Amino acid sequence: MAKNKKFKEIFWLSPLLYSLILILIILSLVNVTQFFLKPLEVKEIDVKFEISNSTGFDLNKSLLTFGRLSYGNSMVREVNIINEYDFPIKITILITKEINNFVFSESEYFLDLNESVLIPFTATVPENAEFGNYTGKVKFEIRKKYKDN
Repeated sequence: MAKNKKFKEIFWLSPLLYSLILILIILSLVNVTQFFLKPLEVKEIDVKFEISNSTGFDLNKSLLTFGRLSYGNSMVREVNIINEYDFPIKITILITKEINNFVFSESEYFLDLNESVLIPFTATVPENAEFGNYTGKVKFEIRKKYKDN
């Protein structure tokens, strides 16, 4: 009878032990995945432009400025990114919602070692846009490039 009781105790502990091990494995995988998905570096650039009935330039190099734009016009500014890491990188570009109907760019770039790219940003003013000053940000998330990303 004592043998049967011990067997029942082990029988009930086994699923609990297996569940605990499974939870630990899942938590470890989530942690490792988050490590690989986390950006190495995040850079933000302020963006500004004005919509009016005339056109004007702003050649400020510390901001991504498009100056003054009128209806139907567009302007292109470029940002130079250089890969100074010892491995290939993936650059993800995010544009804030305040300006994402006006400012456009490709959303991803891949750079090999010592490679650089001029990333064009185009500001376009649709006919139904309101006059005024517009500001927002462009965010660059830099991650290590792996085979499958």
